[in-house]
Amino acid sequence: METKICVVPGRICRVSVPDNSTVLDIAAAAAREVPEVQWVLLAKDRQVRVSGKLFSNTSTIDEVAGYRGSVQTTPIAPGEDVLILKKIKGNDGFALVCFINGVEYGLATPDEVGKVIAEVTDIPRDRISKILMNGVEVHETQLVSDGCLVQVVLREKPEPVESEDEAEKVRVVIDGEDVDPADIEVLRSESGKTIIIVNE
Repeated sequence: METKICVVPGRICRVSVPDNSTVLDIAAAAAREVPEVQWVLLAKDRQVRVSGKLFSNTSTIDEVAGYRGSVQTTPIAPGEDVLILKKIKGNDGFALVCFINGVEYGLATPDEVGKVIAEVTDIPRDRISKILMNGVEVHETQLVSDGCLVQVVLREKPEPVESEDEAEKVRVVIDGEDVDPADIEVLRSESGKTIIIVNE
């Protein structure tokens, strides 16, 4: 079956898993697709909701406490989505979806695009040249809402500056002898002739 697992705020991963897979099975499949996210660890440690229903992080399902399933034992039905709430901001089991440079992310609530980029991506802030949202350039305080397409345009990396020792040295030869360029003065006479003076 096809399903979706989402860290809020963070990455969204769509995976194909066998029928009757648990949340931990889905998290393990997501870890193979997007290994930079600790899917399994987060599913064991953070609040998990499946299509809005609260799931226990253990094998015990305490219905009095509001749990309706377990990340370890409850099979997920086709069409159900898994939400791992990294930060809870009044989210009741759904996520806003946005795309940043073509990658799908989930958010708990609308937030400033600059904060979202810093929180869910590894894009260096000092490399950001401009931010486009749905094709329009915006300030980093613009709110990201559900379905936004965000494009972050980066500055080119600056070329490394060579030290004097690494810089290529100029070789000057006068009358068959090497001369240090620092010892040379170039003068131009009134007649337009070039006069080279070597200071020794």
